[in-house]
Amino acid sequence: MKRRNTIAYNVITKLRGTDSKRSRLFLARLKHKRTKFRWHWIVLLSRHRHVLHARRDYIVQRRRRVIDAIRMNRHNQPQEISVSSKALTEEDLVEIAAAVQGNDFLKKIDLSKNPLGPSSAYVIAQIVINSDLLELNLDWTDLGDEGIDHLCSALRNSGHRLFLKKLSVAGNRITDRGARSLLSLIKSTPSLVEVRIDTKSMFQPCVGSTV
Repeated sequence: MKRRNTIAYNVITKLRGTDSKRSRLFLARLKHKRTKFRWHWIVLLSRHRHVLHARRDYIVQRRRRVIDAIRMNRHNQPQEISVSSKALTEEDLVEIAAAVQGNDFLKKIDLSKNPLGPSSAYVIAQIVINSDLLELNLDWTDLGDEGIDHLCSALRNSGHRLFLKKLSVAGNRITDRGARSLLSLIKSTPSLVEVRIDTKSMFQPCVGSTV
């Protein structure tokens, strides 16, 4: 951009020495182009901001519909709940935990591909402890080693008998630290016969995506 201004300045200097009218015309055109370019970016940014707000509102409304559907279906006591790729957060998970509390028929929950984060581990543990859950899918939920440690510790020290048979935590960037926590959970939970910590493919989905 600086180089272009230098070239324009040299051209203007030459034009001023030969023809002042052409110089003024050149300056007017240059100013018009700069103004047009500036307004072009202003319009693009405003449109982008509008799209971001619309996308955010859509995600919030969709999360609200998911939680409302679970709450309305509470009396039917479903055996399986799947809320994969719904952009759910820890706050949404608290509402889901309250909605499924007391459901003795719930056997499987799929929470995969939601940006839950490490702080949601305690809420997830409460869902498992307060139900007879057999399968739990936590793939791509941004738990990390910290979240896995909190989850396994809460389940081990709950003092309740766990019926969990399958646990999937693939795509959570688990290292040796998280693997040791899972191993200790397996030793303390006789019913847990399958723990999945990796996927067959290397494809990483976009956590929280609405696609």
